[in-house]
Amino acid sequence: RERMVYVKDVSDLAIAAADEQLSKLLDHLQDGDFACAVGLEENAVILAEAVANSEPGTAGKIYGNLSSAYVQLRRYDKALMLSTRQLEIWEHMDYLPAQHSVLKSQIDGYKDFD
Repeated sequence: RERMVYVKDVSDLAIAAADEQLSKLLDHLQDGDFACAVGLEENAVILAEAVANSEPGTAGKIYGNLSSAYVQLRRYDKALMLSTRQLEIWEHMDYLPAQHSVLKSQIDGYKDFD
């Protein structure tokens, strides 16, 4: 029983860390500091994957905002990869199904530039 509590605490910690990373990412994007935003990619992706099943919205926002930063830097290859992963998570978790087609259109747009 204690083990279950420990796992939940770790899960809560991962969610809090992912939320914090998303907040930092959004701050950089709002400041127009896209290079700093993409500098968060490694940790942000680790955290997004850690919460993908429990918090697909947070995971998707991390991927989506990283993708936006790469678009601003004209790195459509990276935007394509990150947005594709966002869609995979959302489809797997059936999260915001009405947004799937919008995300697919966005991905197709990135393919045109890549």
